[in-house]
Amino acid sequence: MTLPGCRDKPLREAVERPVLFTEIADQRSASYARFAGVIQPQYEVALGFRVAGRLATRHAEVGDRVRKGDLLATLEPGDQQHRLRARQAELGRARSAWQQARDEQTRYQQLYERGIGSRARLDQLNSEVRTQDALRSQASIALQQATDHVSYTRLSAEFDGLITEWQAEVGQVIATGQAVVSLTRPESREAVVDLPLGALDDNQRIRVISQLDEQVSVAAKVRQLAPQINAETRTQRVRLAMQHMPDSFRPGSTVTVEISGDAPPFHELPGSAVVERDGLSQVWVIDPSTSTLVARTVQVLTRTGSKVRISGELHEGEKVVTAGVNGMQSGQKIRMQREVSL
Repeated sequence: MTLPGCRDKPLREAVERPVLFTEIADQRSASYARFAGVIQPQYEVALGFRVAGRLATRHAEVGDRVRKGDLLATLEPGDQQHRLRARQAELGRARSAWQQARDEQTRYQQLYERGIGSRARLDQLNSEVRTQDALRSQASIALQQATDHVSYTRLSAEFDGLITEWQAEVGQVIATGQAVVSLTRPESREAVVDLPLGALDDNQRIRVISQLDEQVSVAAKVRQLAPQINAETRTQRVRLAMQHMPDSFRPGSTVTVEISGDAPPFHELPGSAVVERDGLSQVWVIDPSTSTLVARTVQVLTRTGSKVRISGELHEGEKVVTAGVNGMQSGQKIRMQREVSL
């Protein structure tokens, strides 16, 4: 029995939501950025004295060119000269004691050979000669060390180079091995710059440009990347080797490091196409086979006015919804209404 007005009804078809869309097109642009850098010596040596003392003189200034063996600085030699005189006196006494022991041993040896004296006494004198000879050798070594220490109060250039920095002033007490002056080979220089993370890739071109004259520039390549990242600035120190070295690129001079090249592909869409969900940026891609929506996570590169540049797993020719994206769901049925021109 069928009640009036009651009959089977077909299930209500899902409503197809009309949407505005645009078609994805790959785009590229030239990347270009400039950063401040500085010319620094590629190899720099900090020189110091091999003995402690008070700095007496400096014989060169920052920027001076010096040759190997040139005198750079001296310590007050008083203490070392006093030790030298003391070691000379000790060696003199040791030589006298050895000579006296040797003379006594020689005299007694002659007596013993004539049958006068005992073997025990001769052995004792022989032992004394050996002891005094050892003491004489020790005193000679100590004198040589004292002589060396006097020479160590003079600091000389180890190679032809350029003075880049003094770390001590006249009158200052210097510890053994403490850095006093920095010396570099002037022909060996590099550009040093702190770059944001991700600023470099294999396809980019690098030029180093003088800040005093932009006509002076030279191509460069990465020589070394610092293993540590500056946690505060999120930058990485980069050392650049240059193809040749302009004369104006002296140590300490400031330069501009220019990085250029082709940027990775990007897609430009209306800003209304991007929805933020759970801290991620997404767009709605239309699946043409089912006329349904598929969410794709993207990275927003830049926003300019009503447009946005993004990168991500998007492919040329795919269609992306450009309006009303906040209320949409994955798998939702849609009907493409009108294409939006950028």
